[in-house]
Order: sequence, then structure tokens, then C-alpha cells
Amino acid sequence: VAATLPELAPLSVRAGMSIEMERRSNRVFSSALAAACREGRVPETEIDARVREVLRVKRRLGLFDDPLIDAEKVRRETDTTKSQTFAREAATRAAVLLKNEKDVLPLARGRRVALVGAAGADKDLLFGTWTTWTANPDRLTVEEGLRSLGMDVVFTPAYGRKGDADQIDVAVLERACASADVVVATFGMRRAGGEAQSRSDISLIACERRASEVIAASGKPFVAVLFTGIPVAIPELAERADAILEMWGAGSCAGIATADLLTGAASPSGRLTCDFPVTTGQCPIYYNHLPTGRPYDPSKHFSSRYVEGPNAPLYPFGFGLGYTTFAFSPTTASAGNGSVVLACTVTNTGRRKGRTVVQAYVRRLFAGRSTPVRELRGFEAVTLEPGEVHRVEIRVPVERGTYEAVLARDSRTGDPVRAEVR
Repeated sequence: VAATLPELAPLSVRAGMSIEMERRSNRVFSSALAAACREGRVPETEIDARVREVLRVKRRLGLFDDPLIDAEKVRRETDTTKSQTFAREAATRAAVLLKNEKDVLPLARGRRVALVGAAGADKDLLFGTWTTWTANPDRLTVEEGLRSLGMDVVFTPAYGRKGDADQIDVAVLERACASADVVVATFGMRRAGGEAQSRSDISLIACERRASEVIAASGKPFVAVLFTGIPVAIPELAERADAILEMWGAGSCAGIATADLLTGAASPSGRLTCDFPVTTGQCPIYYNHLPTGRPYDPSKHFSSRYVEGPNAPLYPFGFGLGYTTFAFSPTTASAGNGSVVLACTVTNTGRRKGRTVVQAYVRRLFAGRSTPVRELRGFEAVTLEPGEVHRVEIRVPVERGTYEAVLARDSRTGDPVRAEVR
């Protein structure tokens, strides 16, 4: 529309633009509008009209009645015990336990824990992108959260990123591992989300990959805690770590929520809402993709596959573990009235209270157009005491046709059944 900012300024005002969201590289009003007004290219009456519009909106918002914000009052009324409790619970519900071999988690009391990685004491990284800790300076870090729950913790940064530089002190990390019974390593991809932060590689940064190698070589039980706003390619952690906990950008109570989950004060029950690829090259990767003309078949050379790696994700959509175990009866399906009713019984076979998410997937076997290999069409969260049994029924509205359906605790379990809707 305009070749220069001086040309753009009067056009913007005449078009009715009253406020500019400034960026350093594009300050039209502050750099060019005053000059355009002085030179007579924009009449002062037009400026008055635009200012009047801004003032009108401010008056409707009541900003002239009480122009100054009482920050302490805002904090008292919003940062309440109720809101803190909700934030803490939301963080624990959203977290996903991706791996837990040898029952490393929850951490046993009395064991000396080496907490390593910059994210262990970095509130800003835990909180996520487009946020600030200014209003919540008293929130706990992961280190402080673990201490508050009675754990014997020694924190050592050892590795992390400062600015654009990866930093790792291998000798310090090795000493920290040697002095502990179990190592809890934090990994956080700073600048992995938000504005202007697209990435061509979603694997861990170099110092974190190296740190995972050093920790694994120590032979100590290795717990990896991820603070990422995106799915990440973590084949190194999947191979080396005994347990992996994805916390995402867990909000204002991230530190204590992480401690809750690590110590067993809370049980993880979240499920992945996206696939975690093995490598960046698998992207885009999503569970409900179309089958293509040559669906993947490991026994056939000419099918849609990668020649140097797996087709399947490292951790699939819907996946998530907990601190107890559940048994599922075979899925049954009944069809009628334009829907399929899927049913099974769920039993908590472990020794702890736990929450699982039963998921209903369907796949249309015959259709006049290409349909996804499967689609999540319903789910039910179930919380059970040890030994408790619960029957789950999920009604899935479908069109007429033949379907393959399954009820699953996560996307790796469950035997499909067929249903025909006439």
C-alpha cells in the first residue's frame, strides 16, 4: 500500500487506525505521523478524532475513574489460596509420565537426590513463554519444592543455555552424580515457543544431549524432567533415562507440582495430545493421518515408510503412564441409532489410587473418500482405588458404514472390534 513509513502514516489515520502496536522496526505513528501532521498531509482534526476514539474507549473501561492500579490489591484478589491450589492441580494433571522403568518414580524417602540442569532453579523457564513471574515472586523452584516435601536434595546447574550459548561442566556433573543415590535431570528448551521462535530441529540442545550421556554413564538411577512447550525428539533420553516426566510449561506452581509428582504426593495421569517423534524428519507427524495409496506395511518395500528409521512416533498421541496399573476387559461394541456404544471394565490392579483415561478410537473400513487411520471420538477419565472395578461405556455417533473400534488406556493398547451401522 505504501513504499515508505511517511506515506503509510496518513493512510493509516485516514483509514480509521487509532492505536499502533509498536515494534522497534515498524514505529509508524511515533516516527512519521507527527511529521505528516506538521507538513499538512494529515489535518489536526483527524488526529483529534483518533485521540477522541482512544479516550472514549478508556472512559468506557472506567480508566479515568481509577487510573492507577493497586498491584497489591490485584495480587490479593487473584493470587488466592484457591487459585494456587487450582494451578498446582492443573500442573499435575497436565504432566505426562512417558517412562518409568525399575519403578524409579516416585522417589523413595531417605535417598540423596542430585538435581542437575539449569531448569532446576529457573522459575522463568518453568513458567513457559509469554509469561512473567513478577506477580508471583514467592513461587517455588523444583529444588525448593523437593525440599519442602522433605527430600534430601543437592542442586547443581552443571549445564544449560545462557543467551545463545550451550554450556556444560562435565567434571561438575560427574561429581554431582557420584555423590547421589538418584539423579533428577531437568531439560528445558529455552526459546522453544512463542513469537518468532520456529525451530528446524526439535531435538534437545547439544549440552543437554551431552549431559544425558554423562548421567547415564554414572550408572545412577536417572530421572529426566522436561519443561517444553512443544513435542520434542528425545531418542537419547528414551534410551538412557530410567524415567521421563514431561511437565510442559506448567505455570505458576510448576516447581511444587513437579515435586508432588516426583515424590508421589500426586500421581501422573496426563495423556499426550500430540505425537513425540523419534527424529525431527518425521514431522509433520500426527495420529489421525490419512492412509495414502500405499499404507505402511513393514513387510512390503513399496509402502509409505522411512528407509532409515521408524514410521511410528517415539511416544504416540494418547500415551501416558501412572504409578499404578490397570486391567481392561476386552472391548465390546453394539451398533444402532446412528452410533456405536463401546464398553469395557477397568480394574485398578496396583497398590495405589490412580487415574486413567479410557479412550475411544474408530476407523472407517470402507468409504467413498479417504478417511483417517483412526480418530479419537470420546474418552472418560476414571479414578479408582486399589482393587476397584468400573464399567466404562462411550457412545460414538457415526454415519452408516463398517467401523473398527477400540477402547484403550493409551494409544498402544487395546484389541479392535468391528461394528456395522446400518
